[in-house]
Amino acid sequence: MARILVLCLAGCPGSAPDAAAPATPKSATPATTTPAPTAASAGAARAAARTLRTGGDADFDGDGKLDATTTIDGETRTTIYYGSPGKARLTVVVRADRVDLQGDFNEDGTVDFKHSGSTVGGVRTQTSTWDTDFDGAVDETETLTITGELGRGQPVTVTARHERRVYDEATGEITTRVSERSDNGIYAHGGVDHLAGFPTGSDRLGLDLAHPNINVYEQSAGNPNGCNEEQQQQLRDALAGLDKQIDCVASANTTAAAALRHAVDSRNIDLGCVPSSSNYGAADLGPLLGEPDGDRTYRVNIAPTTFGTPGFSETFLHELMHVSGYAHLDADEEASKTDRVNSCASHCSGCIKDNRPSETPGRDCARCSEPGKKEVCGIKKGKVRSRACHRDHLAACLSGAYMTAVDCEVCLRGATRLCDDTPVGEDGMPLCCERCPSGTKENLECTELPEWRINTCFDKPPACR
Repeated sequence: MARILVLCLAGCPGSAPDAAAPATPKSATPATTTPAPTAASAGAARAAARTLRTGGDADFDGDGKLDATTTIDGETRTTIYYGSPGKARLTVVVRADRVDLQGDFNEDGTVDFKHSGSTVGGVRTQTSTWDTDFDGAVDETETLTITGELGRGQPVTVTARHERRVYDEATGEITTRVSERSDNGIYAHGGVDHLAGFPTGSDRLGLDLAHPNINVYEQSAGNPNGCNEEQQQQLRDALAGLDKQIDCVASANTTAAAALRHAVDSRNIDLGCVPSSSNYGAADLGPLLGEPDGDRTYRVNIAPTTFGTPGFSETFLHELMHVSGYAHLDADEEASKTDRVNSCASHCSGCIKDNRPSETPGRDCARCSEPGKKEVCGIKKGKVRSRACHRDHLAACLSGAYMTAVDCEVCLRGATRLCDDTPVGEDGMPLCCERCPSGTKENLECTELPEWRINTCFDKPPACR
């Protein structure tokens, strides 16, 4: 049986939230700072999350303005997260066996993000699509199929496919990068099962009365891979600071913050301290939002060597993102720590990655952020290689005796990019030809290499200052 060892200081679970002033939708302008949560703001966030479960309005930061509202009609629960006054930024519809999300991130009435998740015959399928540059075309697609029962050590097979439009700076090509993988749903770096040896039994401790669903295994002779008293205190402190991290995620990614809040407030989570040869943590993968979890329990392991390091908070958030439904879909992006899980965990942990300041803070911020919230992360302006080289201007190739203009194969164009290489507007007209088709010659040959004349993506974004 789980035991609670802390006093109920800021309100107990199930108690009625304090009456709030009438709420009004707040601006969609991204926060420029993420202040440390006070006891009052943390309590407001938890009370707001409880309100969404039972139906009603939610104000996550206690400023008296409406962040979200939930209506319940039978088995259908609809939650709207607001951007500008009266504008729905994200809509979440949850039914008994299905969840659907739609996001309009630039508030122009066009859907920029879609997610659907359903469970049929013990197989859960989740599909997400994004239009990252608001041009009406899908730029990223994720498909996740989970066979088996999710939760504590259940045998499952997770099959993932990730497609994303990417730009190659060396060649100037824009291609669709496709990655596929299949594993057992226990997300541990390098394919190693860092949940092997996770504690069992019922001798667990509650860390916080505000989160009675989150417990930690106590180290003992019977459970040597439980957590000692010092580790328990660090986990308790990490849980207390989680509101600040989720506030940071919310300033970048409405969907990820909603999934994290749902997982942290609603899912049964057991924490352990299993030694790891690679010093990485691991967690059971949960569904993204979705139907009620019932009595499922999700395991999170924090390797003992992680405690007391600069990257401890990053690891804690990283593993909780897995429980909330985010997976490593691309093995190369996982290895380079540029996928959404790694990027959000770093960005909202003080821009720490691998126990030191991230070398790519702007890219981490932009990769974590949803469309419309990437601009605060930084920007790049300069010249890029391109394969789209129209010949209706001076930068062309000349063919034959009559010097007929034909397209360059590779040219340089003026461009503006966000830190994850999302284009900002249309690229400029070709400036010069870098390569012409065989048998032709440049009319305006390039004498310079591509370069970013302005690049603020190595500066710390506001959340990390």
